[in-house]
Amino acid sequence: LAVLTCDWDGVRAVAVRPARSQTQAVATQRVLDPEPCHAEYSVLSPHTGEVAYSHGNEQRVAPLDGSGPPRVLTRQGSQQIFAICQSREVAYSLDPPERYGKGIGDGWVGSLRFMERGRDARFATDCQHLYFKEHAADLRKLGELRSLGRTPAEPWSTASQLRLARNVGFYQELPDGRLVVAENLAVIGAQNRVSLIDGARRTSRVLLQGVGAVTGALPLGAYFPGRHELLLEVDTPELDNDRYLLYVPVPPP
Repeated sequence: LAVLTCDWDGVRAVAVRPARSQTQAVATQRVLDPEPCHAEYSVLSPHTGEVAYSHGNEQRVAPLDGSGPPRVLTRQGSQQIFAICQSREVAYSLDPPERYGKGIGDGWVGSLRFMERGRDARFATDCQHLYFKEHAADLRKLGELRSLGRTPAEPWSTASQLRLARNVGFYQELPDGRLVVAENLAVIGAQNRVSLIDGARRTSRVLLQGVGAVTGALPLGAYFPGRHELLLEVDTPELDNDRYLLYVPVPPP
């Protein structure tokens, strides 16, 4: 068990060991990168055992076990980094944050422009799909949820797009690859819904009606294998009241 630090003294992995009675605990450190680090965009990848972080205008990746030196994943100009998958795929924007706002702009992966003006671009865990909200609004952050999918070993230029839902706010990938999506939110009312979308099977199933604002989702299967229920964190559309949790059964895939 280790705690990662990112600061002026570089990237470090600090081992955390339980202290025995009447024994002083001494934390051992492993320097992953001695040069200054900042967490403008940082992500820990359990699949590759690497951590991605920012150093000046560089996005770097370093192995957690210190088995090799850090490497440069990409060098930023005025572009924004939207998402990184397994320390090998990068979704970015050539629009500076001053143009539309931080986290908003066109979207690129490799040399493919996949998004005109959107937000919330995220890779699936397999790095073969990229989800994003196209033509997203500034105030309520609603947009048209789309996926960009490719076959393994094929370039992103061969990927195909699929429209999944409209007027989407919150969305999250579940451990089985399906998506829980708060959609149809253009006008607050009974038509607002939370849906379960399976892009591979081209199916959508309504889980809840009349829910105006979902702010979080916890799949119980991540802690209890074989369980498919969700705990949804829900607020009012104005996001000004106490949040509460909803227990939502989810059909198995």
